Amino acid sequence: MAPSDDDSVPHPPQPQLSRRAFFKGAGASALSATLAPSAAQAADAGPKVLGPEPSSLSLSINGRTVTVQADPGTTLAELLRHQLGMTGTKVGCDRGACSACTVWLDGEVAASCMTLAFDARGRKVTTIEGLSKGEDSTPFNAPSWRTMRSSAASALPAW
Repeated sequence: MAPSDDDSVPHPPQPQLSRRAFFKGAGASALSATLAPSAAQAADAGPKVLGPEPSSLSLSINGRTVTVQADPGTTLAELLRHQLGMTGTKVGCDRGACSACTVWLDGEVAASCMTLAFDARGRKVTTIEGLSKGEDSTPFNAPSWRTMRSSAASALPAW
């Protein structure tokens, strides 16, 4: 039986939705469903942003807790030497290649010239001064002038 062309049966109006409009709506609803919860979580759990002004910093250095004011861009070597007076940590190459700035962070070796001071929060920092255990010096930082000539003296001509 062939369909009739009878206009006597009323047909419900068909929605005029194009493919393009359908996919736009589906994409927008999927995007909003995905981003809405993550945007709310990001606002709640985002990391604290430190500005260019100094902020309070509390570190555990050689078994003592020390609180200082530091810029967010201050390296651990700069903080140890300039603010805390711990000159056993040296800055030789400023790239972490020479090991003069070596400290221990939670027992692991770290280049303090390449580590920001704020990245050491919550970790135990051990410097060369912390290895001496109250003695005046350790074999690591004892003066070497008794056993070796200075490099300046070896550069003099022997006439």
